[in-house]
Amino acid sequence: HVFKCTGKGSSGGYLKQKSHEEFKVQFTPSMPGTFSSESFKAYTPGGNVATVKITGTAIGPSVTLSQSTFQFGSVVAGKSVRRVLDIENHSDLPVHWQIDSECLGTFALGADR
Repeated sequence: HVFKCTGKGSSGGYLKQKSHEEFKVQFTPSMPGTFSSESFKAYTPGGNVATVKITGTAIGPSVTLSQSTFQFGSVVAGKSVRRVLDIENHSDLPVHWQIDSECLGTFALGADR
């Protein structure tokens, strides 16, 4: 389950007249981009049902590239021209990334360190 109720009265209990009980609802998604929805219901012996619907969307890391297009212009055959591409992580956590390219393409990626 991605939603969990915790606290003293999270699975049931007894309430005195004109009182309340507090518990916490926790959302722990496992895969970015997924939407979750669940209902929790409280039942009483007299047939009263109180319902709360809980929803959440899991987000993942966010990265951007410094360029979406490169224009190399005219280049003499056999010569090379380089451009710099920067990737930036906007997330609070580290992120693994990779760039896929055409296996027989004319462009190559390399890291300047």
